[in-house]
This record gives sequence, C-alpha cells and structure tokens, in this order.
Amino acid sequence: MSEDPQSVESLGGSNRVAVMVDAAFERAYTDEELRAIFEQADPQQLSQVKAQIVAVIADDPVQYSDTELTDLHRGLGIQEKHYSRLIRHMIEVLEAHGTGQELIDVILGRLAMYSNRITGMPNVDG
Repeated sequence: MSEDPQSVESLGGSNRVAVMVDAAFERAYTDEELRAIFEQADPQQLSQVKAQIVAVIADDPVQYSDTELTDLHRGLGIQEKHYSRLIRHMIEVLEAHGTGQELIDVILGRLAMYSNRITGMPNVDG
C-alpha cells in the first residue's frame, strides 16, 4: 500500500516536520526583510507559533482561536509581503527535503487559511 502523498507521515512524521519548520525559521531570522520582526517577537510566543505551524502542516487541530492567533501577531508589523517571504523559506526547506509538489501545494493551502490572522488583513482565499 502506498503512502498518502498528503500525509505528514510522507514527510517523516511530526518530528521531521518540526525540524523543517525550525530550518525555515532559521532562514527567516537571517532574512533582511524579516529580521526586525523576529527581533521584537517574544521567544516563548515564537516557540508556540512554530508548534502551531507544525500542527497546521500535519493537519492536526490548531490550539489557538482566531482571536488568539491575531493577538499573538498584533503589533509586530507583519504584512502580506513578510508572510509570503516566510512561506517562501518554508517551500525552499520542503523542496530541499525532497517534498513533492503535490504535498507542498496541500501544505500551502493549509497555511494560507491562517494568513489573515497573522497579517491582520482580509483573506479572500482561505
């Protein structure tokens, strides 16, 4: 029986997803356009956000309400261009780990559902 290409298990499980999320954030920390956002972010909240990203990618229940997600990101000045850059880093990490395009597209769809809560902007796609 073949593995579901949309399953987190096809990525190597939640622990492997966490490694990839960490790698994407490491790239973001050194990104000129994102550095200032991460410098002002609370490390504890950042850890919680990364855990939620793992949950979203794994298609597990997200632990925060829409209001809590918005509140976590409020005041950080995150715009759509910043969100897109972080997503670009995530795509690059997924590709480097051999993730197929079909699964990348599924993951992007899952992440897109939360972009408005992070940027504070309306999301017509999610």
